[in-house]
Amino acid sequence: MTAVVPKFDIDPRYLWSKFVTRVAGDHPDVIRDSFTIITKLYNYPPRSYHTLAHIAWCLDLLREFFPEEKKRPAWYDRVELALWFHDIVYDAHRKDNEDRSARILIGCGAMLGLDPTLTDSAAFDVRATTHSWPIDHTWPVPTQWVLDLDLASLGFAPEVFDKNSDQIREEFSFVPDDKFYAGRKIALQGFYERPRIYLTNECFARFEAQARANLKRAIEAL
Repeated sequence: MTAVVPKFDIDPRYLWSKFVTRVAGDHPDVIRDSFTIITKLYNYPPRSYHTLAHIAWCLDLLREFFPEEKKRPAWYDRVELALWFHDIVYDAHRKDNEDRSARILIGCGAMLGLDPTLTDSAAFDVRATTHSWPIDHTWPVPTQWVLDLDLASLGFAPEVFDKNSDQIREEFSFVPDDKFYAGRKIALQGFYERPRIYLTNECFARFEAQARANLKRAIEAL
């Protein structure tokens, strides 16, 4: 299969409007105000990789795997909601970004009038994106999809993987090269040494081989 090159022409505002209308009804003012919050947070602090473009890639892939709305699983909205918020707080100096992102998801969900069951379950998925769990941990199916789509970029085409790596380095510009690359190597090896990087069979088939090739090349370069 041809290596994935993500789209760059997806309008996040359109995606958010479509999602909110589906789960909360057509309320233009609420959609506008909530998207303003999302945009401001994804633009602060300065980011290179963890931007709305990353979110749009995740959402585009989710729709590719489940293109027909009438055939989508019951947990689809949970996964989409989690993907929207999983990096909404991102400060490379901190280690609690996922928990803070989950809290904002819950607050924004209340503003939109979403079912607390939906927001709580999506917040659980956001907290799981620390990717620090034991390799034998068992996750609910929707959590597996959130984790896999968050890591899909590991399996993108080599040139995209390299660009993403450079952008992540920019986000950690305050860290000296030797310290950053030592930590980066440990992180990449952690993914490479897993029995499988992707938990869902669909993402495993789509991304696993390319992700392993990208990781192996990057680790050797470090």
